[in-house]
Amino acid sequence: MQTPSTETASRSEKTKKMVPSSRPGRTFRLPDSQTAIRVRRCITGFRQEKEPSRYRIRQIFRRFLPDYLAKHGKEMPPEKVKILRLMAQCGTGDLGYIVSICPDCGEISFTPRSCGNSNCPCCGFFRREKWIAERRSEVIHGMSYHHLVFTVPHDLNELIYNNQKALLDLLFHSAQDALLELCLERHNIKPGIIMVLHTFGSSMTLHYHLHVLISAGGLTPDDASFKKIRGFFLPVQKISGRYRKHFMRGLKRLYRKGKLSFNGSAAPYESEESFQNLCDECYKCLWNVNLKRYGSYSEEDRERDPSLPDVEDVIGYFGRYADRTAITSSRIRDVSDSGITFEYKDYHTDGSYDKKDMVLTPEEFIRRFSLHILPKGVRKIRMAGYLAGNVRKKKLARIHEILGDEYVPSLIRGMKSCEVMKALFDKDPARCPNCGAQMHAFLFSMDKTAIYLRAMGKVEGSSYIEIPRYCRGPDGMLDVSHPRF
Repeated sequence: MQTPSTETASRSEKTKKMVPSSRPGRTFRLPDSQTAIRVRRCITGFRQEKEPSRYRIRQIFRRFLPDYLAKHGKEMPPEKVKILRLMAQCGTGDLGYIVSICPDCGEISFTPRSCGNSNCPCCGFFRREKWIAERRSEVIHGMSYHHLVFTVPHDLNELIYNNQKALLDLLFHSAQDALLELCLERHNIKPGIIMVLHTFGSSMTLHYHLHVLISAGGLTPDDASFKKIRGFFLPVQKISGRYRKHFMRGLKRLYRKGKLSFNGSAAPYESEESFQNLCDECYKCLWNVNLKRYGSYSEEDRERDPSLPDVEDVIGYFGRYADRTAITSSRIRDVSDSGITFEYKDYHTDGSYDKKDMVLTPEEFIRRFSLHILPKGVRKIRMAGYLAGNVRKKKLARIHEILGDEYVPSLIRGMKSCEVMKALFDKDPARCPNCGAQMHAFLFSMDKTAIYLRAMGKVEGSSYIEIPRYCRGPDGMLDVSHPRF
């Protein structure tokens, strides 16, 4: 058994191992006390005069979320409470700052840390552009792509909400299996499929549906040839019927095995008779599968009709669906204590719509937004066919081999954030804007007692630098007599 002195010595040795040593070509050290003071003064001296309009959702959460959680927080899953709080702190400095310091000229730049959550409308731009860049390397030129929308009867909304992990997984597999089966039966191919889940309608009510991008062509089962098919190659009514069959069979199977939960608003469907009545109503409903008039077309088609979109456009267009949240700040018209006004689409029976304004109380607005925060582990973007994750690289290489060219995977994949920004936007945040030297990035945060600086990323192999603590004296200034200095 180790004595206290031995334990202290072992912790000291471990700490020494975590602190990086200098090596040729790279000198890395923590900022000294004076630099830490300069960083603090820069941050505390910076005052943002007015919140940009793109942060209106965050403004709503910061203003009304504390009262909402005080009233309803105990009834909500802890994961949702955590996400809502992170969104309220996103980009405000409450989560700390990313500070870059130039070792040559001493230039300091900083930006508040974002929450990085997929539900946050303030954090989606960079993630969306990266996703689009990765998908563009997987596009087969000269082949059409088509956009389908798979909907679910609204009678199932409450049941799906109370069983999201099981029934959303069933939703993905039902749409995927319907498309793969029909493609195999009619054309003997396996296409590439990208599926994106949306849980919301324009008014932020529950509306579960899938946006699907499917290639008009694919590999034969033996991978011997690759077929391209002109126009939309599957009958929509057949897709709808096959999709409904797979979903309802899976739903009944889950009920028989006792894997469905009937809590809250789903309680009326717990008895066998009421569940069967629900299934009967769903069979009577029209399971819409809509074909969007947008796709990528062959060069011959584009010669006949130059207005048809290019293959690159379809990925950019579809990418906007991939990272969409329940509502964006651009739709918020007014925020006040009495209500939040936002724009929504009032749809008609013929598919057209009018844009109108809706007013919700802050409490109802937050409640509706929280409906669309998915449970942990539920993926809202999935791929199938020759784009399925476990075979994607192999199948794409085979397709390009058949077509007589070389498959080049996306260079974005595996890059660090700084490298992605340089590749996509021609900006290198790791370079000093004054002298061009490599800047050192740190995570900066402070509270009433201390300032914390931590190196970002890995240093000297796989070890991270520990969090050094800069203590303050009674006057609130940094205590330079502390052993750290």
